[in-house]
Amino acid sequence: MAETVAALRPHCRAVLARASSPLVRLGHWRQCRLSGVTLDCSRLAPDDPRSMQRLTAFAEEANAVSRTLVGYGLASRSLTLAAWAAGFTHLSGAAVQQTQGRPRAMRWEPTDLYRPSRPDPAPTPSAPSDRYPSA
Repeated sequence: MAETVAALRPHCRAVLARASSPLVRLGHWRQCRLSGVTLDCSRLAPDDPRSMQRLTAFAEEANAVSRTLVGYGLASRSLTLAAWAAGFTHLSGAAVQQTQGRPRAMRWEPTDLYRPSRPDPAPTPSAPSDRYPSA
């Protein structure tokens, strides 16, 4: 993988590697100079305490590879909070989206999970309405 990352780095702002499971061993990724590690969390069972333990163990190992950890597909508040507490720096999934309305980049706090959904901001006019005439 180090050769692939080295070939991509001059052409990319960041190179992230996707781990297929929280059980994947990441030790061989340490010398690859990755910008981050991502994990698809959609297969983790929200009601299984082992899921949270796996997220924590994964984050500990992934931090040796990169400080940027992305968890996506988080389906529940409990998993989202567990990922945040484990050290994931970027989170997405149904639990986060429910608190924010439409998907967008934003600063997020764990207390946002327990707030009512925020409405989407009102669209701002950007150009005269005749810019795109109707057919």
